[in-house]
Amino acid sequence: MSRLVCLLVSTSLGVTACATNEKVGQIDLSLTGTSASGITYRLRDAELTISGGSAPIVLHTEDDPSRTVIDQELDVGSYSLQVTDGWRLERVGSGGVTETVVATLTSPNPQSFTITADTLSSVVLSFSTRGEVVTLDRGHVGISIGVDDVLDSCAEIHTFSPAASDGVYTIDRGTGSIQVFCDMTHGGITYEQLAFGSSLGSYAGYAPIATADLNDPVGGQAFAALFNLQGFGLINIDTVFTTGNCCIKAADSGPGTYLALGGHVVFPAGLDGSGQCLANYPAAKFSFQFIDNGQNPPNPMPADFFVTRPASSIAQCGDSNNPGWFFKRF
Repeated sequence: MSRLVCLLVSTSLGVTACATNEKVGQIDLSLTGTSASGITYRLRDAELTISGGSAPIVLHTEDDPSRTVIDQELDVGSYSLQVTDGWRLERVGSGGVTETVVATLTSPNPQSFTITADTLSSVVLSFSTRGEVVTLDRGHVGISIGVDDVLDSCAEIHTFSPAASDGVYTIDRGTGSIQVFCDMTHGGITYEQLAFGSSLGSYAGYAPIATADLNDPVGGQAFAALFNLQGFGLINIDTVFTTGNCCIKAADSGPGTYLALGGHVVFPAGLDGSGQCLANYPAAKFSFQFIDNGQNPPNPMPADFFVTRPASSIAQCGDSNNPGWFFKRF
């Protein structure tokens, strides 16, 4: 019975070798890959040299610009793969529109690998492009292509991948990678932070949260996701305001009415779950608690938290610079 020989090289290029004997493998160099967010990348203008056999094998991505895979037979043995300077990485957008991105090859070049009978070997060529770490792997063995994108906003992700779903993504706005919630349903709104402050305060970049935000299916998911990402709390953006009443006031609450979830008014709580009905709020983060039963939100907060506890405004407490909740979003 013949044996199966396989090799994977994952890059913006993935290389997989499979054969049904112990002497020769079939390598597939995948020139395209799709990220988890649905964005496609392609390696262009690349010269790839495989050394280690009787003579170097040089492969060119542009010998046939329309192909997405290069096939090449390779004997079992030890090799190195080198990417010659001059390559570029291309991002493929909606409708096939392409854009060359500034990229750097960050993995060793050349890089060694070995094809061994009955063994799957892995060599990873990684590319970095404006914070996007690109590693692609694919081949006859059914290994999927993976790209870890770090773009600068949910809107940019949505532009290149209109079918991307709502959820947590990683972006980089030039100050380092952060996790955010992306509302793709409404065109790529970035929810960066969930915050706590004075309901009468005005904070640059922040918008007070209304009951309508929490009752929106995606808005409620954004709150839950950020609450969990932030260590089960809201970031305090005003540590100096003084309040005479601690009921949380929603942006669309009228005079004498306050935010209620499932009919229960809420007020601040510490991250340890203890009620924090205070004159001022100096802590870095706050959670919340239901006034009438002392219950705290579950940690982690489920995505359907506001579906089972719809937000409303009801009459209780009193108006005196109440705390409020805010989204930082763009």
